[in-house]
Amino acid sequence: MKRLDKFTTGIVIVTLAMYIFELYINGFKALEGLNSTQTINVGGMSNQTPLYSLITAMFVHGSYTHLLTNLILFITVGTYIHKYFGNKVYILTFFLSGILGNISTKFMSDNVSGGLSGCIYGLVALAVFSSFNKSSELYESRWLCGGAAFLLLLTTYMFSNVNIYSHSIGFVTGCFVYCVYSAYTKEKEVHMNERT
Repeated sequence: MKRLDKFTTGIVIVTLAMYIFELYINGFKALEGLNSTQTINVGGMSNQTPLYSLITAMFVHGSYTHLLTNLILFITVGTYIHKYFGNKVYILTFFLSGILGNISTKFMSDNVSGGLSGCIYGLVALAVFSSFNKSSELYESRWLCGGAAFLLLLTTYMFSNVNIYSHSIGFVTGCFVYCVYSAYTKEKEVHMNERT
């Protein structure tokens, strides 16, 4: 099995450490599912929490299933993004998607929120858009990638306990990052060709 890059490893460690903290504070309730107050007490976010919760909420998970689902998706998509785009784009997309998703939640929702989902949806958007590039490893699977992203977005709107703001804004942020990255690399290629 291939080793994870340092950033992915670091995020997994921080997320697991936060979950151990949740278990310490809330006991077995952290396994079954935290209520709103318990989520806020361990760093979750609402429209009433301090600004630092925009960051801490990314690492808070309401139950073990929430944690495992997010970690599996994050490791799977993050590994591809790191390999294809490199550290800078990967880290930028992760934090920009997560923070903007949380800002939208803070100011547009009354719900309590936590999890890596906004970050993951940004990375998913980046992966899907890149899969339609002929030089991408995922080009042959581009329709499968697009379909998987569609199903992820669909589940966002089907279940009442899912944060639609964080997921949607995270995805849109990933699309934006891809467009900027794509424009930048094309312009760079044009300049390189002009020099030769």
